Amino acid sequence: MGEGFVGKNMFESDHIDFEMPVRFLYEYSRRHTELSIPELLRIAETYEDLLGECCNTENPPDCYRDAENRFNETTEKSLKIVQQECEHFQNLGKDDLKYYYLIKLTKIAPQLSTEELTFLGKEMVIALTTCCTLSEEFACVDNLMDLVLGELCGINEYQNINPAVDHCCKTNFAFRRSCFEGLKADKAYVPPPTSQGLFTFHTDLCQAHNEELQRKKDRFLVNLVKWKPELTEDKLRSLLTDFTKVVATCCKAEGPAACFSEEMTTFLEHICNNQGIADKHVFSDCCNTNNTARHKCFLLHKRDDAGYSDIFQIPNSEQICEMHKENQVSVKERELVLLTKKQPKANFSEIAKLATDIKNLHQTCCEGNAAACVFGRSQLMNYICSQQAILSSKFTPCCELPEPFRGECVITSENDDKPDLSSLPLSRFTEDQFVCKQFTDKQDDFLQE
Repeated sequence: MGEGFVGKNMFESDHIDFEMPVRFLYEYSRRHTELSIPELLRIAETYEDLLGECCNTENPPDCYRDAENRFNETTEKSLKIVQQECEHFQNLGKDDLKYYYLIKLTKIAPQLSTEELTFLGKEMVIALTTCCTLSEEFACVDNLMDLVLGELCGINEYQNINPAVDHCCKTNFAFRRSCFEGLKADKAYVPPPTSQGLFTFHTDLCQAHNEELQRKKDRFLVNLVKWKPELTEDKLRSLLTDFTKVVATCCKAEGPAACFSEEMTTFLEHICNNQGIADKHVFSDCCNTNNTARHKCFLLHKRDDAGYSDIFQIPNSEQICEMHKENQVSVKERELVLLTKKQPKANFSEIAKLATDIKNLHQTCCEGNAAACVFGRSQLMNYICSQQAILSSKFTPCCELPEPFRGECVITSENDDKPDLSSLPLSRFTEDQFVCKQFTDKQDDFLQE
């Protein structure tokens, strides 16, 4: 058994080395359970930056008295990103929203496989479809979209995608969403040397059911962006529309194969006659040939450069555990926010111990010790249920369930009601004359309860 998961000492954690900013994170989280985990971590980072800035001035209290405005600015910036994403959802509709993200993701991370890109695009649409109609859309979108970026960064941890994506994945966890928002197309990307069958339409398109046909359309779009990343979103969408029309027309024809051959000529003429698509020498060499040679040219279209390699794969569970181990943000801090939002009445020492124990449990499970992992989860649930009176009133029905079901019930249970915290104002973190001393000394006894 892993040490720390046996006997009565399992939940008697070692010294909790949470510094004062983390105590602030705890207090802010229990007052703002409506905010997302990433946003609460952004606030904590803003607070720590503010103290680092103000404690080096002649009059620190004057400097950090404006803290609440800084926190509000951070939240407003995040809220604006969510509002823009939900506007895309409202204005574009589900399919067009997916195409928007497929184009965006493929341009910033074209080195990913087609399967990975279509998966990530679908996950982003699910996040917005799930959240943008809810009253808690901000926290919901922020949490779920961050999970999708976590998938992307998980792949990057296993196999570096490109420097820009790597930079955003390695930036402070709380701010990686805004980092990804600012990413543009990867200028150093080397496209595949040929169109790799992109302009070969087979009759199996006509046998595909709606869902399978949609997947083929998604793949066509992603592969088109990977091959010609310099095309604008409008041009890419135009080509996707043409592809859809060709499939719809030919699958209704008596001879689909002959129709595809004929329609392909029209399809390529559209590309060559559209200056917005054919300019900048993107397709000019093929467009200068006759119709007979044109199709072959598109199929074999080459660039002067080469070196394309599509080697990325979805990481397995062991690799995901490795990513967690090396993640720049403290696992304990994330667990602390999650636990505080769910159990805002619990005191700091209890939340801190649970955060540490859960982090240790993750480590044990990721080390592959299955017996210790199962035993640790069981002990964790036993402890939570034994302390439910001081943790959360919402755990009672969960603790009455048989052991295999208690954990999932606790995780999905509602957040407990907010406590009355009027006697513990947050101003203690921003107006007290001893704030800088506590911050500098990194004491653990700040705001003891």
